Amino acid sequence: MKNKLDDYFDLLELVIEKYNFNVIFINYAPGFGGNAIRRIISASPEIYFQKDSPVRYPDNIEGFVAHEWEEGFEKYFKKQHLTACHDDYLVYPPKKIKSNIELLTKFYKDVKQKRVCLTTHKKDIHKVFSCKTIRTVGKFERAEFIFNFNEYIEPVYANNVFNLEVNKLFSKNYDEFENEYFHLCSFLNIFPQINSVRSFILLWLEKQERYKRDLID
Repeated sequence: MKNKLDDYFDLLELVIEKYNFNVIFINYAPGFGGNAIRRIISASPEIYFQKDSPVRYPDNIEGFVAHEWEEGFEKYFKKQHLTACHDDYLVYPPKKIKSNIELLTKFYKDVKQKRVCLTTHKKDIHKVFSCKTIRTVGKFERAEFIFNFNEYIEPVYANNVFNLEVNKLFSKNYDEFENEYFHLCSFLNIFPQINSVRSFILLWLEKQERYKRDLID
């Protein structure tokens, strides 16, 4: 017998299939900055973001949303604020605790009007849907000290996939960052927001270093 989560999941898939031209999946391994990438893409005016600027840190607090429901994170408020870029938008597949009709209804309204990014850990998402998919590839140093995850993620070669080299996008070297960011924007056909995105990345990297120093100290 199907439960409410199954029904919710079926409805979500129907919406994604119907509006696949307006859905961008960000397929990332744990620790590879999927939520940061979503914010970077959403900084372009062609992409929907639910409120404020996606790449502007709030001035009255250290970071963005701290999720009490996130497994293993509820005791690490500082870790979330310094290393994560969460928000309260829909994810795929839906988390049981976040699965509610209000989120689905909002996504349905949004995706009918504008392109929307969804984050996912599902490795074969590019086969499930024909939506454009940003796949994080390579080996990301940050993932090692955040999640003890040191695997090398292989690229996937498909028409709807862009293999994003995270070490380049998040590089302290400006030329590496710019080249990878421009290729990403070209694939998605979105207008680059070079200054605001670069500022966001540098501040995010600085926060990673602060958290890393705290671990050592």
